[in-house]
Amino acid sequence: MKNQFIMKIVLLFSLVFISSCNSDETNKRNDVSAKAFNELMGNEIGTLNKGEVLLDISNEKLLSLYNFQKLDENIKSERFEVVKFDSKNYIRFYNNDKSVSTIALIENKSNKKIILGQTECTSVQCATGGGCLPNGDYCTKCVPEGAQPGSGITGDCKRKTIG
Repeated sequence: MKNQFIMKIVLLFSLVFISSCNSDETNKRNDVSAKAFNELMGNEIGTLNKGEVLLDISNEKLLSLYNFQKLDENIKSERFEVVKFDSKNYIRFYNNDKSVSTIALIENKSNKKIILGQTECTSVQCATGGGCLPNGDYCTKCVPEGAQPGSGITGDCKRKTIG
């Protein structure tokens, strides 16, 4: 009887230890992935060929790294695309909370390499229009689609800058 009790205690501690090790390992992988995306920002991630952006990282990997760095685990990007506004390239992530997050793709004219900007601009209210766009370390103001210019109605642009 005493041996069964001791075995149950040992088994319980073993399960707790194993689950905490797995949790630590998962957290370490998530930290590495979040760090990996943040390290992409400000660095070359592709090339420009005849006006078309060609990424050096697979779509799946980029989306995965982007999602790991999100602070709110409930908000995930479902897809992304390269978009162009006023002759400038951006990468735009479409999130499951109906927001869009946009990061500039900056051309290094000397070698035609594309650098991922360090500022991310996110909006829900302006997601169906042009959204808010990175402009250096800041974001442009946005007006929700359907609002009249000069009406005083402003969007909900949020900025995050790395580095």
